[in-house]
Amino acid sequence: MEMFQEIAAVLRGYWGLWLMLIFVGLIAWTLRPSARQKHRDASRIPLEDDQEPGRERKD
Repeated sequence: MEMFQEIAAVLRGYWGLWLMLIFVGLIAWTLRPSARQKHRDASRIPLEDDQEPGRERKD
């Protein structure tokens, strides 16, 4: 049981590092070049015309 408490004490010191790595990883994943078109399409959603209820969208 004492061994688990020692391991937990060591790991508690690294929580800030883990959070920083997760944050940097999420930023890198979001800004990757292959996601550019997906983000551009999503940014245009509020500017598109809404379709009327009961009518199918004509593309």
